[in-house]
Amino acid sequence: MIYIDGYDKEILDAIRKKPGVTLRDLQLEVGRQSTPFRKKLKRLTELGLIMVKEIPAIETISSYRLVNHPRKTFYLNKRMLKEIVRVSNDRRN
Repeated sequence: MIYIDGYDKEILDAIRKKPGVTLRDLQLEVGRQSTPFRKKLKRLTELGLIMVKEIPAIETISSYRLVNHPRKTFYLNKRMLKEIVRVSNDRRN
């Protein structure tokens, strides 16, 4: 069984609203501090609730230097999401 708290639900809801959201946009949407947010995101990914896809690197100029790093985007694992809904309904009874 998978149990989620309110913070987990905030993250999942933000991804549900905007599939393919980047890490930065997701953090801004949820509005939480970086370290606890990343720990929650890692936990949800390890549980299989979130899928992570890396998109190709984009070259940008930041602070007078070239930045070339891949970005991660986040999606819900719909099969696992159904399991959460079922578990949540079971816990109410």
